[in-house]
Amino acid sequence: MNSVRYFILRVRQAFQKSDNGAITMAETLIVLSIGITVLAVWAHGRLNQMEIDNAKTAGRAIATFSRAAAVWLAEAPPTTSGIYTISELQECADENGLRFLSCSFDSTTPIPYASTDTGDPITFGDLEMNVTIAAAGSLGLIDFGVFRDGKDSNGDGLPDSRPDLAAAAFQAASRETGAGVLEFFELFFAEPDASAIIFDREDPNYELSKVENLARLRARVGSLTSTNAPFLRIDGGNEMTGALNFENGMQVDMSGNSLIVEGPGNVEVNTVSGDLVVSGQLETNTLVATSAEIDALEVEPEFGVSGSGFDRFNQAPDIVRIDEIITNVNERVTVNETNIETNSDAIAANVLDIGKNFADIVELTGRVNTNTLNIAENRSLIDQNASKILDLSDYESEICTPSRATVIANNPGRLSCGGDCFACGSWRGVSAAYTYRTRNLETLACDDHTIRIYSSCCLQSNGLCDGWCQYGANLC
Repeated sequence: MNSVRYFILRVRQAFQKSDNGAITMAETLIVLSIGITVLAVWAHGRLNQMEIDNAKTAGRAIATFSRAAAVWLAEAPPTTSGIYTISELQECADENGLRFLSCSFDSTTPIPYASTDTGDPITFGDLEMNVTIAAAGSLGLIDFGVFRDGKDSNGDGLPDSRPDLAAAAFQAASRETGAGVLEFFELFFAEPDASAIIFDREDPNYELSKVENLARLRARVGSLTSTNAPFLRIDGGNEMTGALNFENGMQVDMSGNSLIVEGPGNVEVNTVSGDLVVSGQLETNTLVATSAEIDALEVEPEFGVSGSGFDRFNQAPDIVRIDEIITNVNERVTVNETNIETNSDAIAANVLDIGKNFADIVELTGRVNTNTLNIAENRSLIDQNASKILDLSDYESEICTPSRATVIANNPGRLSCGGDCFACGSWRGVSAAYTYRTRNLETLACDDHTIRIYSSCCLQSNGLCDGWCQYGANLC
């Protein structure tokens, strides 16, 4: 489309140029050649796109017919093998008739590019379903003919086969296949191996039929479509006819009458309240169980039982050992019974002693409880004294000086003038106050004290206080 627009633009430019002057014949031919080339390329591309679109339409028609045939074989299969047509898929004359294929399609519905071996266009009325009924299920094969279009290159009177259009129809139809047997169809090319085909017509081994089969589409429908169908296939008889393969490597397959589950992982059976019941025998190389309840165990291997743990099944050594222990215990019981009878009096005396001792124990227990309380109180005092001792341990003692004796020695005199001069009244003599220090026994600190020392005292003469003298004088 862009090329066409370019061509129109060039033509417009050419005619615009003619307004300024006449265009030459060469310019006209160049413009026309470009336009013809562009139109040819555009037309060829458009034709190819139309062919692909028509091929996809053919694929959708093939999917519609194949899906209807698959539903027919799943829900209402015939009783015998044979060739069946569109009439089996719809009953449009009967309002309540079966319609596996919508009545909007009929025998004249075309399949674009699909043709018979004689080159005639194929419609739904030309399609045949070759059905085989077996005990394992049903299988239907449908041939949709060869996709043809264009020229006759080999001169056989037929258009050339078009594998490219058949491939486009194949892709469109494969997208519409259903899951399960119902609505599932398997589309395939009539020629399974394109690598072995010879396309050179001059080669003596050239086979036209093999080349044409690259453009011939066929479909399988029914429960036996393929052994590798991508779904769980259960036919009408509820029988599995193929294996289950999982992406993680697990596989569920059949071997004769057996069901085999194999793969790299574990197979677990988890039930809420049920049990795993094996009606037949259970065979395994290694059996590991957290717990087990076995009512009866019967082991009959060909070469006997061996392996860790199986030696426990042989209880003969344990029985011999237990018999010896029982005999020894019986002898000891007999000896103890004799000793009990012999010592019955002593036992009775011990019982009395035990009663008395029990009373003593009760009394001592009371004392212990009382002492426990005293101990607790003393422990409290000890803790308090310990705290004081710790405080004193850090105390640096001070020398309490001068002492009282030192003060008296250094200051001669009398400590009291009382009685020496009664008539003198309150005045006793000449004195001075001196300070001395002593140790406080509770705080260990130095306490200050005062002492008064008289250097002279008043003396009495004739009952009168008429003077004073130095200490030691007889008269005032």
